[in-house]
Amino acid sequence: MNRKIMTIFPVVSGVLFFILGFIILMNGHLHEDAYILFQYSKNFSLGNGITFDSISGPLEGATDFLWMISIGLLSKVIGDIALSALLLNSIGLSVVIYSIIKIRATFDLVTLSLCLAVIFSGGVSAALGGFSTLAYAAIYALLTISVINKNYISITILAIAISLFRPDGVILAFGALLSLLIFSERKDIFKFASCLLIVVVVGSIYFIWRWNYFNTILPLPLLVKQNTDSILEGLYPNLKALVLYSPLIFPIIYFFKKSNIRIYSVILLGPLLLFFALSFMHQSQNIGYRFQFVIIVSLLIQCAYVIPIIKGKILYLLALLPILADLRGAQVIYRDIKYLTNDDYINNFPQLLKKSNFNVEVLAITEAGRFPFWFNARKTIDLVGLNSRDVIFEGAERVLEKEKPELIFIHHAGRFTFKNISDDNAIILDLEQISINDYEGNNPVVMAPIAALKYAKENNYSIIAVRYGSNDAKYSHVYFINKTLDLNKFVKVLNESFYNKTTYFSSKSLLLD
Repeated sequence: MNRKIMTIFPVVSGVLFFILGFIILMNGHLHEDAYILFQYSKNFSLGNGITFDSISGPLEGATDFLWMISIGLLSKVIGDIALSALLLNSIGLSVVIYSIIKIRATFDLVTLSLCLAVIFSGGVSAALGGFSTLAYAAIYALLTISVINKNYISITILAIAISLFRPDGVILAFGALLSLLIFSERKDIFKFASCLLIVVVVGSIYFIWRWNYFNTILPLPLLVKQNTDSILEGLYPNLKALVLYSPLIFPIIYFFKKSNIRIYSVILLGPLLLFFALSFMHQSQNIGYRFQFVIIVSLLIQCAYVIPIIKGKILYLLALLPILADLRGAQVIYRDIKYLTNDDYINNFPQLLKKSNFNVEVLAITEAGRFPFWFNARKTIDLVGLNSRDVIFEGAERVLEKEKPELIFIHHAGRFTFKNISDDNAIILDLEQISINDYEGNNPVVMAPIAALKYAKENNYSIIAVRYGSNDAKYSHVYFINKTLDLNKFVKVLNESFYNKTTYFSSKSLLLD
């Protein structure tokens, strides 16, 4: 095999990804939910602990624990949270591609096709928006290779790393260790037992620490996302994410050999268990089907392993199998780049409001990403509960009454209908102009706006509806403003935000001036 291609292709792919991500930061912003984790990383890097604001104390709203810690620490070296995430994802992309090439042990058309299926994927799209998909998939790929090769030292380290990286990493680690146990020879039992013992001990220490530090059994987002409107709410997103990769199943089955059953188990058992678990979860903000990306990578790795080195027409046929997925992935990447570089007012408003010295002690929100990250109020209440423990256990209405936020910002999630409104970007409303649409489910994202409206009505808040969303006719954002705040100043800055575009880098400069 050409060793230069084996090294150069993954490195070039990672470098190009970094350049594209850097261009996005120069011309746009990151995804809403990515900013949530960045808020935790920022506070951690500043020495404030793992918390969402400066006074709420420890909170586990950042589910990607090791990712949050890693970019927080790296940002102290290179000076920026987003660049840290971009760098780690760039390395992650290189590692995933390198793993496929290494497993395949040649660089033919099939190898190139499988690598392109990674490059043109929703996982890359999500990573460009600031999520951890590529770094996470890299740990999974390395863990898979380690289990195939029975490298117990690497298995131990990587099983711990992937379990701490994301909560669902525990499922992948369990699948890898279970397959390792099933196919362990008697002479390897001591090594396996030592590996398992270390993983369990470290995991137990982490669990005890997080229980004492955060005082919750599970991360807050997992507690919230258990509230689904149907038992198998996540099954459809799972199937939709994987349907274009279904052709990969044919070579996996066709080239199956009984002697390879261990490899099939090693690569696919964890992802299959993850598929099952995700089927019961509410998958909000599943950008680029990022929750299913590791499952997709497992299919590509399995193909890399089982498809033999062949020539002739079948080589071209096999190389074409991921083509539909590649086309969809390229379309998703293009669409998300347009979204990340758009000039929506919300990408500009919190920075401009902060710069204008519009002081808010307590902020309540349903969109917990961009606004808290840039505006940085002293205390921020997440009315959905993803970043506010009290909301989960006491309810949004009770927390609003207790905390009395001066400013409330919500996406009404289709719950409100507005009557007799103008065509302005932002309008001040009377309560009679808002009606509530029926809803019988228990999704906190949909229920939170009602709690906000009820509290604002009872306490005589001013109401401003703002155009936002793919449909320009929609007033999706609503602000409730306490009478103690300067309404005129708020509206003035709000209107300015529709015409003064900022980017990630320019926003940092704006707030530092």
